Amino acid sequence: MGFRNELAERIRDARKEMKMTQAELAVMVGVTQSSVGMYETGRMVPRLVTMARISAATGRMLDELVPRVEAESPVCEGQTALELGDA
Repeated sequence: MGFRNELAERIRDARKEMKMTQAELAVMVGVTQSSVGMYETGRMVPRLVTMARISAATGRMLDELVPRVEAESPVCEGQTALELGDA
């Protein structure tokens, strides 16, 4: 499983465990419901500050949500972890 897909799955699972809708998480995090949907499908990677808010909203530690990658390993279509940012 790639970085984006694993991150998406972890965000979705954390939200569902808290029995929140995408809309509820979006309000708590300060983004649109559409953004949450894109995070959960791997179409967009949240910024660090957004990940911190998702972490707080779901009661998960940030390192539980973000998959570990090596600094030089490809994580998304030829990008490395150092190059990966918002989609």
